[in-house]
Amino acid sequence: MKPLFSFGLAIIVLSMPSFSKAQFTSGVNGLFMKGTAVVAIDGLTIAPNADITLNNKTLQVLNTPIPGSPTNSIRRVYTFNEAFNFTGTLGVFYLPSELNGNIEASLQIATSSAAGTSYVISNGSTVDQSKHYIFNSFNGTNLRGVSAMQAGSVLPVTLVSFTAKIENETALLQWSTSFETNSAFFEIQRSLNGKEWHAIGQVAAGGESKSMLHYAFKDPSPIRVGQSKGENLYRLKMIDADETFAYSAVRSVQFEGLNEIALFPNPAMEKVQITVEDWNKVECIYIVNAAGKPVYESISSQLTGISANGIPVKHLPTGLYFVKIMSNNGQVHSLKMMKY
Repeated sequence: MKPLFSFGLAIIVLSMPSFSKAQFTSGVNGLFMKGTAVVAIDGLTIAPNADITLNNKTLQVLNTPIPGSPTNSIRRVYTFNEAFNFTGTLGVFYLPSELNGNIEASLQIATSSAAGTSYVISNGSTVDQSKHYIFNSFNGTNLRGVSAMQAGSVLPVTLVSFTAKIENETALLQWSTSFETNSAFFEIQRSLNGKEWHAIGQVAAGGESKSMLHYAFKDPSPIRVGQSKGENLYRLKMIDADETFAYSAVRSVQFEGLNEIALFPNPAMEKVQITVEDWNKVECIYIVNAAGKPVYESISSQLTGISANGIPVKHLPTGLYFVKIMSNNGQVHSLKMMKY
């Protein structure tokens, strides 16, 4: 199938934006751009070093500036619907009326790599004040948003990392910031489909900081297999004291689970039998008493025997115990057991 557009060594210039809906859309066939060619879409120039095709991309141009201090960005912000890896030169044509208090000679290209992530201000941009045009080179940048800001401007929160992983029966979220100004708190949000988001907690922010800060939050009740497909999506809503906010990139945690876990007899006297739908997903089994002290722990070579014969518990004192089954992905499933 032929590409939607194919450009050679030429400059293609489309009109300046009217700040409405998406100004550009590339369909399934994609927009093919020849390496070293320059393509301009509503004032945004893209000159890849090598051939590149943008499939199913839309580009929106808005006059809402990126928050910053002491100045916000210019009133021209380009946003693709999703990021793509880019090596080449990016440029922005702007109107003098869009400078928004920035000193034109001090402008730098600013880019974001994912939905809601902080923008990064580049170094070494070239400004042509006679044409009101700025450009810079990028190497292997995940590109989603593009604008321009005055050099030395500070973005409210610079999020340098955000991860999510399974820890026991919870989802552990961890993130770090390298700079914060006027930040109030982080709202942790969860979704099952990426469309409907619900707040599940808050963590106070540093407020004013020029050093690395580390944060963590545990979701004690993630959705598991049986309730849904087991995929939990998380994002951070980074809220400033003036109630402006931005979203982090989305992180996913898959709780595959061990379906149909059961133990019997319960109460147990001589041994306890454990049933698991798929023993290949089991890493180990251990038993702890009511005080949390381990009284039994299996090794991988014992699992076949446990699945067939159970675990001897005759020697254990009468009382309450917890049988914990750890899956290969680190999840731990806990079942109560009474020993008579």
